[in-house]
Amino acid sequence: MRRIMLLLIAQAAALGLCSRPVPMAARPAQPAVRTAAPCQQGPANAPTAARSNLEQSAADWGVYCEGAPTWRLEDVPRSAPGDTALRCALTGGQPYANIHCYRNLLPAAAARLTLRMTFEYSPTSTFNNQGGDSAVQALEFSLSTWQGGRRNEWALQWRNVGAQAPGWRYWNPPATPDPWVNLGITDTATLQPAGRVAHTLVLEGEIVAGYTHYLRFELDGYTQRLTHVASAALENDHADGLAVAVQLDGNAAATPYALTIDQVELTTSPLFYGFMPVAGK
Repeated sequence: MRRIMLLLIAQAAALGLCSRPVPMAARPAQPAVRTAAPCQQGPANAPTAARSNLEQSAADWGVYCEGAPTWRLEDVPRSAPGDTALRCALTGGQPYANIHCYRNLLPAAAARLTLRMTFEYSPTSTFNNQGGDSAVQALEFSLSTWQGGRRNEWALQWRNVGAQAPGWRYWNPPATPDPWVNLGITDTATLQPAGRVAHTLVLEGEIVAGYTHYLRFELDGYTQRLTHVASAALENDHADGLAVAVQLDGNAAATPYALTIDQVELTTSPLFYGFMPVAGK
């Protein structure tokens, strides 16, 4: 979201109040390792209908900045030949600046969507500045669908610094005073995912009567059934499509850290309501 004063951006980012960015169109071909010049960079490749292994090429991903961070987006080789993960990194810049890494996908007639991935942040971080400044301010994971000028977005934030931190929150734009709403999770391991450890995340939701329904959140085997409902956003100028994204929020010192994602999969399906036969009919 454009803001008139950089100070306001920094303050809003620190509180987690920045609006969700809108993915940008494809740009000319770019290398597998990309850095912040300029800050806003769309994907080098056009959207595809892929639904699995979405992390395989940095050229499929775009970058959106909040504030003025420096950053790095790159492919990370894995053990299998030709297999890569994706690393999205904050490398410095303005205090409380954020980097949003996203992949656009072709549209699908989807009413139920499930995002799965593994993620690992590094280096390790303290929690809520206890025992030292926390490198990780917050991490966000999201999926969006645009259909007929309406955007339904499911987003979760691991807030590591601030009130009720560490904690998990969900995105609900009309909510006040903060569109990020605490999920009330109390499981310690879920609240404090360790750095330099691979974590498995699942986020599931559906669209019912145009509204964004959150259904399920999983982290490393912990499962939280969700019943939260959020309103869709009107974005009439946006073409139909899908997107998955992660975001790294910076701290007051712009401490560098990275998020590596792997096995990124988006499952979509129409929502059908069946009818059970009536006995004796």
